[in-house]
Amino acid sequence: MREIEVLSDAEVTLLADRRTSGPYGLSGGHPGAPGKAEIIRLDGSVVKLPGKFNVRLRKGERIRIESPGGGGWGE
Repeated sequence: MREIEVLSDAEVTLLADRRTSGPYGLSGGHPGAPGKAEIIRLDGSVVKLPGKFNVRLRKGERIRIESPGGGGWGE
């Protein structure tokens, strides 16, 4: 997980995949966890976002990005 706080007003774009389902497993392994993206606003509210978006952030707001987990191998 990464959390980035903007130090000035900024426009943020994210282009990511695997947000609805995680990476598949191989040879009977379980799939990995899907990724997430959230904006933490100045008032503390959290806005969940899709994998591809463009948003304006105000100084002090944060973006939290969780990369998808890897799929498993074998049983």
